[in-house]
Amino acid sequence: MKRVVVSIVLLAFALLLPSRMLAQWVSVDGPYVDAGGVFAQVGSNLFVATENYVFRSTNNGDSWTPVNNGLPEDGIYSLLGVGTKLYAGADASSGSLYVSSDSGASWKMLDMMYFKSGIKQPVGDVMSLASLGENLFVGTSYGLVLRSDNEGDSWTLVKGNMSY
Repeated sequence: MKRVVVSIVLLAFALLLPSRMLAQWVSVDGPYVDAGGVFAQVGSNLFVATENYVFRSTNNGDSWTPVNNGLPEDGIYSLLGVGTKLYAGADASSGSLYVSSDSGASWKMLDMMYFKSGIKQPVGDVMSLASLGENLFVGTSYGLVLRSDNEGDSWTLVKGNMSY
C-alpha cells in the first residue's frame, strides 16, 4: 500500500512538473534596457532607468512613458521607491541624487554633500540606493556610504572609502 501511495505521488509530481518548467516570460514593447537598467516601484507604477532616461509604466509594462522633467540627460545609475517618493541616483557631474514625489512628473535635485572637518565634501556618482526603516542609504563611486534620516535633506557619512 505504501508503494502505491508513493508511486501515485511521484506520478502526479512528474505530470505537474513539466507545466511549471515550461512557464514563459512574455516580451513587452518598451524602452531598451541593457545590463545597467534598474527597476523600482512606487504604488502601482513601475519605473525603469536606462542609460539616459527614466520611464514609467502604469499598466504592468504594456506601455512606457518617459518621465525626465528635471533629470539630467545621462547617467542614471540607480532607482529606489520609498512610500510615494522615487529617488534616482545619477552622475556626480549632473547632481548625484534626485527625488520625485509625483510619480516622475517632476524631479528635484538633492544636495548630496556631507561635512568633514566643517568643509562640504563631494560624494561622487550615486551608484546604489536602499532604505531601512526611516533611513535612506546611498553607495557612491567614491566608495562612500551615506545615510539620511530626513528623506535626503541632509547626509551623514556612515563609511568612507569602501574600495578594495
